[in-house]
Amino acid sequence: MEFKTQRHGGTEFVNNEELDVHKAQLLTYLRLSKIKIGLIINFYTDVLKNGIKRLVL
Repeated sequence: MEFKTQRHGGTEFVNNEELDVHKAQLLTYLRLSKIKIGLIINFYTDVLKNGIKRLVL
């Protein structure tokens, strides 16, 4: 799991089924850095587009 940050968004890369922990971690990171949009990209899915989740504060 990694954070790649830009000025307007945060991204977390995941390679497992447990997304609740990563979702909470990304939401906390977004709140602390005052960023409004974040992505969780899960590489554990068969099709990558099914593993992309967008989080907005």
